[in-house]
This record gives sequence, structure tokens and C-alpha cells, in this order.
Amino acid sequence: MRSFLARRVLYGIIAILGALLVIFVLSRLSGDPLDLYLDEYGGALAEETRERFRQELALDQPVVFQ
Repeated sequence: MRSFLARRVLYGIIAILGALLVIFVLSRLSGDPLDLYLDEYGGALAEETRERFRQELALDQPVVFQ
């Protein structure tokens, strides 16, 4: 019984990590994530504001750290 539960928990963790990876990759394939995020705000912002958003969302960091 314990081995069954341990396997199910392990498979659940693997499934969640896989889903996170797929979502991250798909968001990267669709273009700049900042553009997708700012579409909700109209998209037309000053460059300083775009850089501030980029820093707040850690999009200026390497992909490994994002």
C-alpha cells in the first residue's frame, strides 16, 4: 500500500513539473513575455516603464533563473 501511494505521489510531482515546463516553453515560443503581459495594459508604454516591468518580473535575468 505504501509503495502504491509513494508511486502516485512521485507521478503527481513529475506531472506538475512537466506541466510547468510545457507552459514555460510555450510562453517563450509565443514571443516576449513582457509584450504578452503588457497587452492587458494597452501595450503602449514608455521604454523606462517597460524596463521597470522587465526588472520587476525578472525577465532581465537568464532563462535558468526566471
